[in-house]
Amino acid sequence: MLKRGQITTFIIVGILVLVVTGLILFLSKSLIEDKTAVEEEKTQQANVLSDPIQHYIQSCLEKTGEDALIHIGQHGGYYELPDLSSSLLSVPYYFYDNQSYFLSKEELEFQYSQYINYQLFFCFRNFEVFEKQGYQIKQDEVNTTTRITTNQVLIEINFPVNIEKGEVITSLERFSTTIPSRLGLIYQVVEEYMQQQELRSDICMSCLIKLAQANKLKVLMEFGGESDMLFTILDEERLVKNQPYTYKFVNQYKSKENEE
Repeated sequence: MLKRGQITTFIIVGILVLVVTGLILFLSKSLIEDKTAVEEEKTQQANVLSDPIQHYIQSCLEKTGEDALIHIGQHGGYYELPDLSSSLLSVPYYFYDNQSYFLSKEELEFQYSQYINYQLFFCFRNFEVFEKQGYQIKQDEVNTTTRITTNQVLIEINFPVNIEKGEVITSLERFSTTIPSRLGLIYQVVEEYMQQQELRSDICMSCLIKLAQANKLKVLMEFGGESDMLFTILDEERLVKNQPYTYKFVNQYKSKENEE
């Protein structure tokens, strides 16, 4: 009888252990599901909060990227003109006093990035349109990385933005865009021309024309003064804002000794 009583007790204890274990597992699962549901709801709310601002920033980046492309082309690859530039034409000298001052590819990409770093905020307008809707937005500085290839310009920015509305808080940081452009090809054409130019002091019009034609580009040349020749590279195949893309620079073909 004692053994049967012990067995019965063990069975009852075992059943209780199973019941308690099952109850714990059930409650744990319910808590996890509730927590997951809460987290998913918060994520959804954060996405709803950040989506319009993300699209807004993306749109500004694309617009400013195109503006940068145009500005860079009009000013010989520079956001701010170097000291050695034509004050009359507002274009940098690539060849002056029989020396080349052609900018490097790294400098071109840096100047492009600088334009975006300083001009992007003008598109944001301090996010006033969102603040009127109850958003609280804190923005940090823009840090841009630009990579120019033969047929496109790749732009990435690190731009921390904290967004708050009601009890929902979220943040954004990285954005990118790609602009179709043959700026890289134009750079290669001008680079090759400037290598030829360094071997001579006089102007070789046919040299640049041949290089341009071989890459489906056009060249315009006009005197910008007694000794300055303004070059304009035209790309009519890859338009920017529905206009042919232009890239300008100026060369001086009269040495200081001759001027004296």
